[in-house]
Order: sequence, then C-alpha cells, then structure tokens
Amino acid sequence: MLSIADASLIERDQAISGMKTVLDQEVLLNAVKIAKPELNITGVQLIHIRYRATRYCLGSYQIKLDNGSEPLQVHVTAFNSKAYNKLMSSSNRPISNHHIILEDQVVLSLFPGDIHLIALEQLMNRERRKSIIKTLLPAHLEAGQGKFETLRYKAERRYVGRLALNNGNSALLKHYRKHEYHKSVLATNIHAPTSEQLRIPRLLGSSQSYQSLMFEWLPGTLLDAEIKTNPDVRSLHASGAALAKFHTITTKGLTHRTLQMRAEKLTKKAKTIAQLYPSLEKLSHDTALLIAQNLQHEPTTVQRIHGDLHSRQVILMAEGQIAIIDHDGNICGDPMEDLGFFIAHFLRDKHTKRITHDQTERLIEALIEGYESITQKTVTRKLYCYVAEGLFLLTHSPFKRHKPNWPEETLITLELINDIMHSSSSTTRLPCQTDEGQSTLCSHV
Repeated sequence: MLSIADASLIERDQAISGMKTVLDQEVLLNAVKIAKPELNITGVQLIHIRYRATRYCLGSYQIKLDNGSEPLQVHVTAFNSKAYNKLMSSSNRPISNHHIILEDQVVLSLFPGDIHLIALEQLMNRERRKSIIKTLLPAHLEAGQGKFETLRYKAERRYVGRLALNNGNSALLKHYRKHEYHKSVLATNIHAPTSEQLRIPRLLGSSQSYQSLMFEWLPGTLLDAEIKTNPDVRSLHASGAALAKFHTITTKGLTHRTLQMRAEKLTKKAKTIAQLYPSLEKLSHDTALLIAQNLQHEPTTVQRIHGDLHSRQVILMAEGQIAIIDHDGNICGDPMEDLGFFIAHFLRDKHTKRITHDQTERLIEALIEGYESITQKTVTRKLYCYVAEGLFLLTHSPFKRHKPNWPEETLITLELINDIMHSSSSTTRLPCQTDEGQSTLCSHV
C-alpha cells in the first residue's frame, strides 16, 4: 500500500504516468505475475529509488520466489513520454528476453538485463565472459574459467564483481555506463607508491568496447563492518592518516570542482528536496544558501580528493595498513570535503542508532587527530561547514532507500544541518544529541 507521501508525489508528477507501478509494491507484484507467471512470485521488496522529477522514476527491487531460491534482482523504470519515445527509437531499446514493456510507459528489466550496461548480459554468461576477461587481463587467460560473483549492482549505472584467479588471488571488475566509464578511466588510474599508511588498488586493465575496468583485489576488513561490531579508535586514527597521505597524490588528469560548482550542486539538491517534499522548499533553499555563503569565505585548497568517502570505502589490511577504494569520483577539490563527508556519515549513523553518541564523538576525534598527525596542521575551524555540506548531500537518502518515514527523516536532517551551521559558527564543536536526547557538542570539530 502506498504511503501518504508516496501517493502525494505520484499525484504531483503527472508527467510520469507510470510512477505508481514503480512505487506501489502491490501494483508491481501484480504486473510481474501477469508478465512472468512461470516465475511463481510470492513477494517483492523495493530497495532503492532513483528519481528525476518529470523525467523518470527507477525502482530497484528484489523478487521473492516460492521455490526458496535467491531473490531475483529487477528494476522498473517509468518514463515521461519524450524519454520513453526516445528510448524505444534508440539502439539501446529494451528488446531482449530480460526486458518487459508494461503499461503507462514502464519498462521492467530482469537482471542481467540493463539498457545502459551493454556488456552485463555477456558478463553473466560463463562462456561469453571469457572474451571480456581476455581483454582486461591478457596475462591471465585462465581467469575466464574462474569463479565470478556479484558484489554490487546499481541499475543502469554500474556493476561490480569479483573474479577468482588461478593463483589464489582475486581481481575486481567494474562495468560502467558509457559516460561514467570515460570519467572513471582518468580518476582511477592512480600512480601512488605504497606506504605504511596507505594502499590504493592498482588498475590492471581497461576496455572501452566493454566499458569495463579491472583492479587488483585488496584483502581485509571493511571499516564499516568493524564499526558495526566493535568500533576501534585506532582504526579511525589510521584512516585519518591514510586520508592525509591520499590527499598528496598527484591530480594529473582530474576535473577541478570549484566553489561555484559546489554551490550549484547544493542548489540542485535543494530543488530535489522541494520536489519530494514541497513544504520543505524554503528550508532546503535557505539551508543550501547558508552553507554556500559560508564556504565562500574559506581559503581555496586544490588537491586530489576521493569525492565519496565513508567507512565502506576503507579497508583495514594486515599490519595496520589502510586501503582506500572506489576512486571513480576522484576530482581536484578541497580536502576538507572528504573529511566533512566522512563525518557526515558518522552523524547519520548516530541518528539511525547504528552507533552511540559516545562512539560518534570518539570516532570523529580519532579521524581528525589521525589526519592532523600527517599534515602537522590543525584542521580548519570551519570544518563544520563541510560536515553540513556532506549532510545536505545525504538529505534525501531516506527517500532513495524508501524508508517508510522518509519525509520525517528528511526534516530531521535539515534541522540538524541548521543546528550545525548556527551553533558551530563560534566554536570548534559540532552539535549532536546524546542517546537521551539532550543537546551537546561533539568536540574537536
């Protein structure tokens, strides 16, 4: 059954006639049962949404089967008339057995069917995969016979898989849509010597025709997994030191993100929030403007930055070495963006009860102290602006993950951002709430 917020969104966006099929799980369940009766479907679960107002709405689903097998991955996309007609007349039109055309300009795609990831179906076929592996790893011709497992899949954006090699090692394969492949080739081809603090996965091979890259596999434990079970400040200190080392790597070939570009990104995000939740239009616009105005007064530093750094992008390796992975978003920018975004994720995790208030304080302090141990400089007093910026870019994540209370969580995040901006301007601390709900300040920020 649709939530009130989802129903309201569907009502407002009349340009996308099939949005209800994407957002209403019961409607999609019935549509798939009719289109694929042989699957014996027992249920569906919406796990991720990608939405562009008046243009399209894409929902990634897991489909449960009555035979107890692994759920099927599917995505369903509702288009406006212009985008739908363009798709149907293009070379990427969904014509394989993995695509089903539904009513109201809706396309259902069953994994590995994907109109933008052109080699995905070939990758999922053991025999056909060999030619891709041969192109990416010519020195490991036997690798085409190795075990291949899916790690992550973002519909119509990116696929990530792990390939077992005969020597006992593994390699990581990434398959991209066309325009993202070209950006990633430049961003991920990093020439950095291995140090005691930092390890970067080497680019092993590339293929423009298959829109794919192959990287070395770095073994270890994700920092995120450790934080969930037994947070250790030493790991955060080491991660901060590794990040400082990473920021010294050459920026050759990278795009430069200016303050103006960042301000435009904040404005775009504010418009997205307003489209999802019209009553927050003024608050989201004013918040974006407040952050942008404060960042304008910060001295500009241009270094290589990760661009999407959080605890799932950090691997704890043997002997205390830290690996930073997933460099597709590397650009030239202000290194405080990475620190701010990293801390923003901690504050979000605190809000969702993944970590406690005390853990949040200790982890943030350790991260910053580790960073400063390498730079030998005190982190700027205005770090709170970068944290607010990071949180603002995460504001509509509850909608993307289809949380039942996404409007309330969106409002709470905006209120937290404004607390940060107004309470931290005269201090070096971030406002937080204790586990009892009392206001306090996170130190060292």
